[in-house]
Parts: sequence; C-alpha cells; structure tokens
Amino acid sequence: MKAVEELREGLLEAAERDVAAQRVRRRRSRRAIGVVVALLLGGTAAATAADLIAIGDPSPELRTVDGFEKYEPTAARQVVLQADDPDSDLDYGVALYTSTGDQTCALAGQLRGRQLGVVQGAEFRPYPADTVGACIAPGRSTFDQRQVGPNVLVFGVAAESVREITSNGESQPPGPGGAFLFVFGGERPRGGFNVTFQ
Repeated sequence: MKAVEELREGLLEAAERDVAAQRVRRRRSRRAIGVVVALLLGGTAAATAADLIAIGDPSPELRTVDGFEKYEPTAARQVVLQADDPDSDLDYGVALYTSTGDQTCALAGQLRGRQLGVVQGAEFRPYPADTVGACIAPGRSTFDQRQVGPNVLVFGVAAESVREITSNGESQPPGPGGAFLFVFGGERPRGGFNVTFQ
C-alpha cells in the first residue's frame, strides 16, 4: 500500500513539473513572438515614416523666374547623391540635369522617395519641373547654397579634373557626375559659405 502511495505521489510531482515546464515554454514563446512583432512593427514604422509626410502642391516660389529659362531642365532630374538628416525622416539629396542652354546643373533639397523638394509646415512640397539649380558650362565647376529648414545645403557640380571639394573646413571627393553636397547646421552666415575646388 505504501509503495502505491509513493508511486502516486511521484506521478503527481512529475505531472506538476511537466505542467510548470509547459507554462515556461509558452511564456518564452509568447515573449519571442512579441519581440518579433515589435521588431517587425518598428521596422515598418521606420520604413514608412517618410511616406507619412503629406505631399502638397509644388512650391510656387521655387519656380523659374523670368530670365533664367536657359537653366531649366531638358529632362527629368536624376538624384545622384544623398545625405542623412538626423533631425528629420527625410534625407537630403542632389540631382543633376542638363539645361536648355546645354549646361550641367545641380539642384539640392529634401528627398521623398526619388523626389526633391522641401518640407513646409507638415507637407512635403516637390520642386516644380522648371525649378533651376546651379548651372555651369561643361568642364567647369560651380556651387550654390540653400537654407532648408534648420540646415544650409552647399551643393554643386565639379569639373572632371577636380579631386577634392572643401567648404567650411570639410572636404569630400566629387560624387557621380561631379556632384557634391555639404550639410551645415544653423543659419547661413552673412556672405555665405566659400567652396574651393582642387
């Protein structure tokens, strides 16, 4: 009789251990699923943060002004460089294009997908198709600067012979097509930034 009771107690203890182990496994499984779901949701949120910014009408003050028609693009601008903006969901970019006057031109702004523009208020406003950039005859170098939100973009296009561009103590080699982009925090200084080509 004593052996039967001992056997029964042993079976009950084993069953309790088995139930407790199953609970721990279920909790770990739930926790792992929660982490995976959180990672997936976080990744989706990061991937679509820029997409959540509303798109507004093209900004009228960015259109070509009279007398600058020879700097208008002959075809769609191609984004060739990108720079991070740690304070925004949108990066900065530089696009190159050939103008109606057969010049090489660079235009910089904020990027939403492959579109260049600026955020005004809570809306991303793409540059109109006739927005002009910094243009120069082939084989020469040029630059421009533009205040975009809290930063100043210093950008342009360098001649093929240029190996290094320097502005405000920072240097970089030219990117595709000779394009370059510097991002400086704060307001544009009086007189602007200087750029040297070497």
